[in-house]
Amino acid sequence: MQTVLECKQCGASLDVEEGQKIVYCKYCGSANAVSYADRFGLYNRANYLRRQNEFDRAIGVYEDILNGDPHDAEAHYGIALCKYGIEYVDDPHTGKKIPTCHRTRYTLMSQDVDFKKAVADADADTARLYQEEASRIDDILRKIQQLSSKQEKYDIFICYKEGDGTGGRTQTSVLAQQIYQRLEDRGYKVFFARKTLEKKLGSEYEPIIFAALFSAKVMLAVGTKPEEFQGVWVRNEWTRFRERMEAGEECTLIPLYRDMSPYDLPEEFISLQALDMGKIGFEQDLLDGLAKLIRRTESVKERVVELSTDNASLKKRAYLFLECGDFRNAATYFERVLDNDPEDAEAYFGKLLLELGCRQESDMNEVVVPILERQNYQMAVRFAKGELLERYQGYAESIEARVAELRQKEEEERVRREREEQEERERREREEQEERERREREEQEEKERREAEKKQRAKERKAKRKRFWKIARRGVLVVVLLLLLNRVRMRLTVPMSLAREDYLSAENFLRSREDKDELLDHIIDIFWNDFIFYYDFGLYLSENKIDELLYGYSEWSLDMEMLDREKEYTKSEEEWAQLDLSVELPIRYYRITAGITSDGEFVYKYGDDEYSSFYAAMYLANLRKLAKSGKFLPGQMAGYGRVICCITDDGRLAVTGDDVDRSSDKYVRTDRYQWDLDWKDLVEVSVYRDDAVVALRSDGEIYGYIPQYRISLDMSGISWEDIRSGESIRLLNDRIYESEQAYYEEMREK
Repeated sequence: MQTVLECKQCGASLDVEEGQKIVYCKYCGSANAVSYADRFGLYNRANYLRRQNEFDRAIGVYEDILNGDPHDAEAHYGIALCKYGIEYVDDPHTGKKIPTCHRTRYTLMSQDVDFKKAVADADADTARLYQEEASRIDDILRKIQQLSSKQEKYDIFICYKEGDGTGGRTQTSVLAQQIYQRLEDRGYKVFFARKTLEKKLGSEYEPIIFAALFSAKVMLAVGTKPEEFQGVWVRNEWTRFRERMEAGEECTLIPLYRDMSPYDLPEEFISLQALDMGKIGFEQDLLDGLAKLIRRTESVKERVVELSTDNASLKKRAYLFLECGDFRNAATYFERVLDNDPEDAEAYFGKLLLELGCRQESDMNEVVVPILERQNYQMAVRFAKGELLERYQGYAESIEARVAELRQKEEEERVRREREEQEERERREREEQEERERREREEQEEKERREAEKKQRAKERKAKRKRFWKIARRGVLVVVLLLLLNRVRMRLTVPMSLAREDYLSAENFLRSREDKDELLDHIIDIFWNDFIFYYDFGLYLSENKIDELLYGYSEWSLDMEMLDREKEYTKSEEEWAQLDLSVELPIRYYRITAGITSDGEFVYKYGDDEYSSFYAAMYLANLRKLAKSGKFLPGQMAGYGRVICCITDDGRLAVTGDDVDRSSDKYVRTDRYQWDLDWKDLVEVSVYRDDAVVALRSDGEIYGYIPQYRISLDMSGISWEDIRSGESIRLLNDRIYESEQAYYEEMREK
């Protein structure tokens, strides 16, 4: 998992401290919002693609993030930047990064759906950062829209790849220019970047391209290689044109290809009629098709010209109805105008006046309701030209200024009220503090009075105790002497080695006592006369073991000779490093590491204490019994707490641990580790920390089990590859937590 976040604008690594929401790049000075640390790698990938102007691929990465968390504000903001093709370049005057737009739209960025979601899901500081940046981008969009309204309109847009990456032209560029010449000769107005932008500055490209893309009725996407259609700027152009088609506008995209299969065209072209430039008659087919499309458009335009006179009268009637307050008839006439000409800006503006309750255009100077988000205003600005566009935009700017002033006044009033409320709270707190101090003084005085009385009573008790000890001192001295004599007797009876020796020393000592009743008397003496010694002794002798030695029976017994034999397989660190191991399994509970060598021999290593040696020997004894039974598949082992999970030769789960039962052929005590699992055809087993056991069945199904609560674990949606690689850790944590909560709820109901 990548833990370094890169700057969205320049790509430099950021120094992110824990808890930071916004961090500034020390190289370009830009502000970056900090989101979830476990998603830094995805953020860096998406931002890198956006900086390379591969906006569609970047959107795909951002959408992957949203599939995991639909409320990720940074992902929504990244998609909004890609929709508008935002690239940050160096300002030649200040050296700072400034935004440029490669995908201009009629809708401002601040009104974009993904941008609004980003602001809604972000915290206050991050939302403010997003809004400030959107304001800068909106200014750029308004400027581009204004410039594009003054550009020429085109019939056909030729989309192609110009350069071959080595400074030369592509074959596609030559073919596209030939098509351009043919169409120009036929009288079409054609946008061809090599000629149309020949004498333009780089900063003027986007307004011209934007005007051409949104005025052309036909786009010709030309290519001779599949990768040319996927080029950054080529895809940028035909993607924006397709958005017009999907929005229902009357326009057509025609792919033109040569020296390649039509199946290698982009998936988005599947439903389009493509033409092979290498076929005989291609040019005639193209010209006939364009003639039909452009003629259809021209016929519509002629009809609009015929209706323009009627529209002027209808608009005049509509505005007169509006001035008289007859909003119903005004709305009807505005709709009739738009039925004749769907691009009449004045009609859309009249509908905007109806929405705002204005009777005439001058009333807009009194409006204090934002209009930038209203659809009728956006349509009016989209189709307005020249002075009309400037007037409409001026209304919007003045309204925004009045709204901002009104909001500022409201904010000042809110701050004033908060200040008064704060002063009132401080006054009440001072009064409460004075009242608390008064009560504390009274309580302190009462406490001092009680303390004085207590001291007086203690003084009287002390005098009584002094008289008592004068009488009891001699008796205490006699008792101490008797206890010392008894302790000396005990140390002579029981060897001191018992207190800190190993298990076998204590056992051998007890076995050497022939008189069991005498031995029991000694144990009772130890309990009553030396508690510390009894505690040490109890570390090595369990209650069952004492019963066995004293009375000859117990619940289970250890084969000490067997455990001694197992110690022959103990390996030091140096010997362990030289072994050729096929399986190595750490058992964390006892700090033991068990292993199987390549020739099938069981070995183990442990720490310096005899405690881990003792239990390691029991583990190895169980593993050997398992191997001798022919039920053990070497390599399929997994440690879980104090047990080892194995797969038997018949594909079931076997569990062994640190208990030995030599009274049967079973390799583990069933009363302690019996899980009653009906798992079959297993091929691999693993454990997740000390919480769950998971196993893979031969048909790919995955089992899960939580032994602590004896409940099954839901493994749907989790693959065995994710378990091996650790990718499923977060999901397993959630599943285990949900299962535990369900178990607790069931217990509470019972």
